[in-house]
Order: sequence, then structure tokens, then C-alpha cells
Amino acid sequence: MMVMESKIPKDWTTKQIKEVALIKGGKRLPKGSKLLQEKTEYPYIRVADFTNEGTISLDKIQYLTKKDQNIIKNYIIKVEDLYISIAGTIGKTGIIPKELDGANLTENAARLVFKDKTEISNKYVYYYTLSSFFIKQSGIATKTVAQPKLALTRLGEILIPFPQLIEQKRILVKLDSLFERIDKAIQLVEENIVNAERLMGSVLDEVFNSCKGKYTAIKISEFSKTKSGGTPNRGVDRYWGGEIVWLKSGELDDNLFITENSEFITEEGLKSSSATLFNKGTLLMAMYGATAGKLGILGMDATTNQAVCSIQNTMNKFNPLFLFFYLYSIRNKILEDSTGGAQPNISKGYIDELEVPLPSLKKQEEYVVTFLKLDQTKKEIISKQKEKLLLLEQLKSSLLDSAFKGEL
Repeated sequence: MMVMESKIPKDWTTKQIKEVALIKGGKRLPKGSKLLQEKTEYPYIRVADFTNEGTISLDKIQYLTKKDQNIIKNYIIKVEDLYISIAGTIGKTGIIPKELDGANLTENAARLVFKDKTEISNKYVYYYTLSSFFIKQSGIATKTVAQPKLALTRLGEILIPFPQLIEQKRILVKLDSLFERIDKAIQLVEENIVNAERLMGSVLDEVFNSCKGKYTAIKISEFSKTKSGGTPNRGVDRYWGGEIVWLKSGELDDNLFITENSEFITEEGLKSSSATLFNKGTLLMAMYGATAGKLGILGMDATTNQAVCSIQNTMNKFNPLFLFFYLYSIRNKILEDSTGGAQPNISKGYIDELEVPLPSLKKQEEYVVTFLKLDQTKKEIISKQKEKLLLLEQLKSSLLDSAFKGEL
């Protein structure tokens, strides 16, 4: 039996989840079935539908056909149950909104069906799943594999402290009130972060719009050489683990100077692939995937994968930082122009054709000084706001721990 690391009042009882609830899994969709965007009578809840706040965006819900629903109709979840993900993003929990009462449930999730609703509030248990006590017992915090799972047997053994139902409801009222105030504070902090980014963008827009009236617009291909990277064969061990830096597109995050990476290739791996060793100071842009449009400047010599395009200063006609900030300022347009499917796909040819209002190198350097000061101010603001976010989240955690020790 797992041990719950908390002291509770004498009139509280501690019970395992399996003592108070039936734990039932969801169901995999039949082979060949297809989820529908248009609304039917048969909503299907996936792990991705729940937010970290335990809510569901109803406009993102997908639906089953009547034929598929007939196959998995016994795997439904009710408003009085509790949802918990058991695979992928494990431990995410939530309460079903009335609009989705009786919805079908994915195989990557379980539902807790409480045996006696006159003794237990599902929302009380929901709040408990957010506490450090639940996280420690479930092992969520120690999962390191790519696709972790929370076994139903382990879930059933988790201990929860229960006061009488009237006390559970008192605790819920208190937590609801405190969390509402904290969430409002979090929203304001998040808005401050967004506003800092917007301020940076608006200043850059103003500067570059003025540049367009002063300087001739030149295509990137006319003052630079562009080239994408490559990936050595993953099946050949001798191509990997050498001393040559190899960057993935996911390692681009608008880094002014990239100095860290996770993988290396050998000289043989470099020669056997389309990878190219780019010089320190080379400007990079991610071309597709989740980081499409993200930028970075090499703080070291490095190779990249094929999802990264290098913009090399072979003619010494541009300051990489000047071009970095220009491309940063027009990223929304780049992504809009390059969206043909679920994610943007920026081609090398598209990058070559981008026009840049290019002043002299001396003037570029003057602009860069201003941009760097602005960027530093933005980073300082965001850093302070993220510290506030962390403190607010820690406050939530502290309140939960106090609640389930009978101290709230």
C-alpha cells in the first residue's frame, strides 16, 4: 500500500481510490473509423481536449458516427464522474461539463465512477489530483519515458484523505474563491508578457516601415547564400557522437546566439549526408514543424537538420542581427504565406525571394544597437513576469497541500 505523506485531522478518514470509486478505462476507436468535425449525438473525448485547468474547449470536441458509437457505447463518462488521463500526458484530470454528459472516452483515459455520491464530491477528488500528495503517489513527477502510462492498479491504490461531505464542500468553496483570485492574477501577468512581445513588435514595425521609404528593397538571394541542412543516416552509429555540432529545428527559439545543442555528428557523418558546416554568426530559420519561422544566430560553428535554412553572409552586405530582427518583425506574414496544411512549410525558395530594406552596414549597426536595448528590456520584463507566474503557481500548490491536511 502506498503511503500518503500528510497528517490529517482525527475525524478524517483515509481511503484508497479503489475503495470509493470504480476505475474504468476508455475504448480505442474501431479500426478504420474517422472522427468527425461536424456535431453529432456522439461526442468523443480525447486527452488533448482537456486543458491543464481541468476544462474542455467545447469547440474542439470531435464526434463519432452512429456506427462507431454502437461499438464503444459502453465506454462513456458522466458529469458526476472524474476524468483522468493515463497515457501520453498522464495525470491530467477534469470534470465533464453538462454538454458532454455521456460522451464516449478515449482509451488513453480512465473515469472514476464514485460508489457513494452522498459521501464524496467529485470536485473534491479533482482538487486532490492537483496536489503534490497525489502527484507523488501516482509517480507522475518521476516519469521519464517518451510515452508514460499510469497503470489503473496504481491509480486505484492512491490514498485520499476524506472529511465529511459538508467539510468537503466548505473546502471547495474556499479553494474556488482563492483560485479564482489567483487565476485572475495569472491572467494579468500573462497579458503583461504578451504586451511586452507586442511592444517589441510594434517598435520594430515602425522602424522597418520607415526603412522601406528610405532604402531599396533587396531580395535575400541577392545579398546572401541560403542552404538547408541534412541528417546523417541514424542507422549508422559511426556517423553520430562526434565533435561536430548538429542542431535540430526545435533548438531554434529566437536565440540571438545559439551556444547549446543536444546532438553531435562525426566528420564521416558530415561527408555522407547533405549536412553542411555553417560558420559562427550564420543566421538560421526553422522552415517547418512546430517551430516554423523561429530564428537563431549561431554562436559556434554548426551543422543543422534539413528543417533549418541558413542565411549566410558570404558577401558581407548585412548584419545578421539586423536581418534577424527584420525577419522577426515579419514572421506573421511569413507564416501566413507558407501555410498550406496543418502547419506552415517555409521553402528555401520563398526565403530567397523575401525583400529586405537594406541600408549600409554602418546604418544597420546603428539600428542593431537600438534593437538590442529594446530586446533586453523585453526579456527583463518577461523574466520578472515569469517569476510572478511561478510564485502564483507555488501559491496554488501550497493552498492545495494545506487544504488536504485540514489546515485551510
